[in-house]
Amino acid sequence: MITCSNEEMIPQLKGIWKECFQDEDYYIDFFFWEKIQKPKAYHNMLVWVEDGEPAAMLTMMPAKLLVNNQLLSFWYIYGVATKRKWRNRSFATRLIEYANDMTYSVGGTFLVPATESLLRFYGRMGYEKMFYLDVIHMKIEECRKSDMGLVHFQPVTVQEYFKSRTNEFYQDGYVLWKKEEIRYAIKENELLGGICRQIRVNNQVYVIMAYKNRQCLYVKETTLPKELLEGTLQYLAEEMACKEIIVRVPVEECVLGRRKIFGLIRTNVGICKQKKGYLGLALD
Repeated sequence: MITCSNEEMIPQLKGIWKECFQDEDYYIDFFFWEKIQKPKAYHNMLVWVEDGEPAAMLTMMPAKLLVNNQLLSFWYIYGVATKRKWRNRSFATRLIEYANDMTYSVGGTFLVPATESLLRFYGRMGYEKMFYLDVIHMKIEECRKSDMGLVHFQPVTVQEYFKSRTNEFYQDGYVLWKKEEIRYAIKENELLGGICRQIRVNNQVYVIMAYKNRQCLYVKETTLPKELLEGTLQYLAEEMACKEIIVRVPVEECVLGRRKIFGLIRTNVGICKQKKGYLGLALD
């Protein structure tokens, strides 16, 4: 049976999350509180109940996709999980199908497969490749020194981040996250030890969301233009005692770094899948 989550289910749903994703308890508590409990958005988490207990679940987050200069309503599917004892019963598949039935009259759904096997699995369910990223890997010792003038990092508000990314990425295939989703992404990144900053380079303003993993600066998103990437990120990496930089950027005609498929889409709306959309900030 498919139903929406409720407060009584939360401890069991957290248990499924822990079993499937092996996240720390503080992160699981944070996610459920911020996305489900505090906003009382229990309807955004679909649950398969079997023999009176939650057996599988998924979370849906609202977004807009720019198609032919129109913003269409879509849902991002995240955290698809099945309790171990109930696996191989197609419960998660039925939840995904149900979510797509719910959104058929609007735009559809998209998701980010974590592995190649999931990429193939979702492909069999009718999902198609839509969202791509170029992943650039730089070593500090190999970065070219450049005279960029004054570079200043400062805290960024949700409104400032929303405005900067929308101004930079707004074109067909762009996923526009609501300000509440931007707020959550910033808060989650900071919870995990990351930074979110506004960058001023010679009176031009950009934003960046990044975190340090060992001695690597991992940039989830930035609005910096490609000609400023190396110099600005080198400055930040040295400040954070990092020896390497990995940065994800929207694709261009000329491949920057390694191109990878990032997200899949399932929709009844006529969308040119050859266009390489930009998702960014997904909770991948």
